[in-house]
Formats: sequence, C-alpha cells, structure tokens
Amino acid sequence: MENIRSNGPGRILVIERDLAVSRFVEFVLGNLEAFDVSAETEPELALRRIKDELWDLILVDFELPGAAEQTGAAALELLAAIRAIKPRLPVAMMTAFPVAGATGDQLHAADGHVTKPIIPSHVIGLATNLIQHSRSAHDRASD
Repeated sequence: MENIRSNGPGRILVIERDLAVSRFVEFVLGNLEAFDVSAETEPELALRRIKDELWDLILVDFELPGAAEQTGAAALELLAAIRAIKPRLPVAMMTAFPVAGATGDQLHAADGHVTKPIIPSHVIGLATNLIQHSRSAHDRASD
C-alpha cells in the first residue's frame, strides 16, 4: 500500500533511542504545531508500524544502536528498509554531531536532517517543509 496523505498537519513517526529526545520532539511537533506524533525506540516495531499505518514523515535517530560499529549504519539500513516499503515516504535523520565528510555523504540518502540538541524551529521547519513537498508531489502525480 502506498503512503496516502493524512488530513491535518500530518502524521509523524519518530524512531529514537533516547526517550527524552523522543518525548521532546513529540511535544514540539504535537503540542506546538498539532502534528499527530508517535514514537518507537525499536526499529523492528517501527518498520511494522510503517507497513501497517499511514505516515506523512519518519524521523530517524542517526545514531541508532545496531550490530555494525559504524555510526549511522543501523539508521541507513532502516532507511533502506523504509524505502523498500514506501519509496515516496519522506524520511529525515536526527544527528548529534556535525554533518560533514563521510557522515554528510551518508545523510544525503535521507530527505533531510536536523541536529541535536533539537531546536524547535528547526524540527518544525523540517517537518513542515518535507510534508508540504511530499503532498505537492503527490498532488502533481495525481493530475
């Protein structure tokens, strides 16, 4: 099933290992901007929800723990899995370190990124822009 846009500002799934960060993002996007926000800490559970539910945006922690020692490897594997399920669904990364060099190149696989500590206006702007862009692309494809 292809992603179908929701009514309202949008539905966002946050996949974040740190519960405090996850709750902060939920508060900022849910309470300040009225997005419908849910969170998961486990990538496997998140993938199941992505398959079964409709989302407008996925926010992924770039430092997800995984078997690989390379920073970002688990997040990039998750990104590839999301793209295989719903290729048009926007996915953005959240990272705690500057985006440069090899890390910056890896983050280009996502539709956008925001750095931690999360600045409310940055995550709001990212979410709003990605959802609007996705909806515009969907509308153009429907014409």
